[in-house]
Amino acid sequence: MFPATLPSPLQRARESVASALISADLEDEAQEIAYDAMEVTDNPAAKIRLVEEALAVYPLSTEAWSVLGCHYLDSRKPYLALICFETAVTAARRIDPSCGIDRTEPLEWGYIENRPYLRAMRGLAKTYLATGDLHRAIETAELLSRWKNTALDSSLCGWYLRAGRLGDAERFIQALKKETRYQDCGIDYSRVLLKYHNVQCGRAEASELFQALKQALKSNPYAPDLLLAPESPLETPSSYGGGDEREAILYAFDNHTVWRSFPGALDWLAESKSRHGDKPDEPTLIQLLRGKQPVFLCLSDGRAFPATQNRDCMRGRALPDFRVPPQVTARHTNGGDICVQNHDTSSDDWVSFRYTDLAGVPFWNVLLTATLEEEETKEEEVSPPGTPKCWFCSAPETPDKKHKRCSVCSMAMYCSRECQTKDWKRKHRKECKRIKESKIWGELDTQTLSVITSYLNLKEKAVVSTLNKAWLEASTCDKSVSIDPDVVGANLDAVLGFVGRRFRNLLDVDIHIEQHHFLTEENAVFGEQVEPLLLQGSSLSSFFDDCPPLRSFSLCFPQCVENHSSRILVQERGLESLPRQTSLRSLTLFCAYFNNLLCFAQFLTPLTNLRHLAIGYTVFDEAAYQGGEETWYRYTPWQSGSDLLVVIGGMTNLRSLLIDDHRLTDLDLRQLIPIFPGLSVLSLGGQFGDSPPALVSLTDSSLELIGAHCPHLQRLDVSFNRRLTSDGIRELVKACPLRELCAYETGLSAADMVDLVELCPTLRLVRFGNMAPMISKEDEKHLRKATVASGGRVVFSVPKCYEPTFDRKLMARHEEAVEALKKLEATESNGWNEWEDWPLE
Repeated sequence: MFPATLPSPLQRARESVASALISADLEDEAQEIAYDAMEVTDNPAAKIRLVEEALAVYPLSTEAWSVLGCHYLDSRKPYLALICFETAVTAARRIDPSCGIDRTEPLEWGYIENRPYLRAMRGLAKTYLATGDLHRAIETAELLSRWKNTALDSSLCGWYLRAGRLGDAERFIQALKKETRYQDCGIDYSRVLLKYHNVQCGRAEASELFQALKQALKSNPYAPDLLLAPESPLETPSSYGGGDEREAILYAFDNHTVWRSFPGALDWLAESKSRHGDKPDEPTLIQLLRGKQPVFLCLSDGRAFPATQNRDCMRGRALPDFRVPPQVTARHTNGGDICVQNHDTSSDDWVSFRYTDLAGVPFWNVLLTATLEEEETKEEEVSPPGTPKCWFCSAPETPDKKHKRCSVCSMAMYCSRECQTKDWKRKHRKECKRIKESKIWGELDTQTLSVITSYLNLKEKAVVSTLNKAWLEASTCDKSVSIDPDVVGANLDAVLGFVGRRFRNLLDVDIHIEQHHFLTEENAVFGEQVEPLLLQGSSLSSFFDDCPPLRSFSLCFPQCVENHSSRILVQERGLESLPRQTSLRSLTLFCAYFNNLLCFAQFLTPLTNLRHLAIGYTVFDEAAYQGGEETWYRYTPWQSGSDLLVVIGGMTNLRSLLIDDHRLTDLDLRQLIPIFPGLSVLSLGGQFGDSPPALVSLTDSSLELIGAHCPHLQRLDVSFNRRLTSDGIRELVKACPLRELCAYETGLSAADMVDLVELCPTLRLVRFGNMAPMISKEDEKHLRKATVASGGRVVFSVPKCYEPTFDRKLMARHEEAVEALKKLEATESNGWNEWEDWPLE
């Protein structure tokens, strides 16, 4: 029995659901009104009036009924909410009968037309719970899970536990793990509760419980304190982020009573929190901070946050401007300052404190014990160096079970027929024939590589059996080699010598070095065996002398290792023989350091065949790194167009020019652009971040200059030039046949996209917006119109790729465009696009 009924207008709309005519146009009109109602938060009467207006237009509006249901649920009127959500589900199933309870196919959230129904189902499940009908709440959540919708996965785990269906909870969690679906902290803490129960029943070991708790703490360290509190949180947040305190509040609100229903669970949790003291000794604390997951710290001034000194765990590590203060990785002395990154996104990035300022480290013993057990397990599982591994699952070969090779190429190895089949579908079908026909791999069979490895003595890793697979996967053709120290081991001197002498058909070389290869034993992260990089400038110079004429060469150092780059390139003259590679058509140098501009120009002057040049974060400073203290701030050499003219003024044949992180002005560009009328690719990315140099930016007059002097330009990147406006970009696309435009952090917005695709019929890819991963509803509307205007031919990235899921025909056309883009990128030759292969129709 319901204690109340809907107001008369809403009741009449509800009664007409069964007989109303189905109309897509009326649905769109009503949905827009429902979205307006959704945005009203402080005036309940206005919200209900808008919902009544939407339902008067179209009684079958699922979105309008759901908005009303959410309003009543938030107002603590669950029975009215139940009427609304049931009506919303009924309306949706009348519009699309395939969405009933018998449906087995996924209902993907990515398709916008599915979202109103999925929202209604989610609200219905929560309303069943609010009315005390746990059984029907579970049934509804199970439907959503069957349809591959993750919105209620965490809630479903808790509901299973609340209902005493522990077996169902365990099976559900295992299924999520196999499907690799997104999991929030609720699933991890439900797993902890199940492990605790199994330990009490003798079905699990205490070590498994420690590992489960460690994973849950990594997922969200705030939850235990809220679960141990006497009362459940009174309210839930309107939004939350993964791992933050709001997510923990939401979990504790739903599961506070569930934990109390398991005898002894909270006592065990409280005991684990401070077992062996409130905090570890100082060396152990540093060991934990350099481990593989953040550690929750409680300071005596009341601050509490997850912290880390491990670069691989840090927020923002993938950003080009990311830097780790030297005191973070410096060798720690007891009693000294401890500098960490605050892993909480709502606070300052870097925090310094002393051990005496630390009030406690909750669960530190759990983290330490679980980490040590994890390391011991890994040591037991490690196979000897050079052990062949399955190309799909990486399972090592054992004396009892030998891997079998592919009968066509004789190189791919698999532990089972199942792995072979999966790898064939994933990628091997595309590479198998190429491997067989490759002249290089004909020379370098496994036996020869093993002999060379033994001869070169690449120490412990010595994985030249891995060189085969790694280089093969990284190559874009059989004459390209990508050298990654993470794969081939850190002895690049040996690798370069081997490649230079043996790869006689070599054309393209890419050397990319990550920062952790420059670590020392003192500042290595806990548990990691440091293998210092072995790369001498003389080896690099000899490589240019020994190898055949190259087509392209790329050398990328990480930031923050200026002293190493200076040693290799300046003191040891690593690029001294580069000018002899006169056949080079492409050259990429990232974070390279030279004495001065003239020295750099001498390297480039003989390379008259260059068509592609990319130079980013390049530094010229005669005394900065000659044994002195490392300078902390980044240097950028391109202070004026005159600097660039010294280096590239004579390269009039360039077709692709990339100069990132510059400080150029409009006046500088007037000296440069007229020299390169044949450019088809131009990248003038400004300075990333909010530092004062970022105020220097190109303006619309530079775009006008580019449009006048580069009539063949097909790809342009002007990101982070914050003074550029949408008007200037519109004028540019009228003058140039652009296929790709990248304009992050400029004046270009989603509202300009319709004009852009109409002004430039050749356009295929647009990247724009700020660096936030989400877009607003208003921007989504503009992109929807632009997609319709372009017929799905243009791919928009903002920076997350936008998909026209509102229309299946446009989605199909869009997918064709994306596939064409992927094909184009797969055939790129070291950084420049062959736009002639791009389909115009």
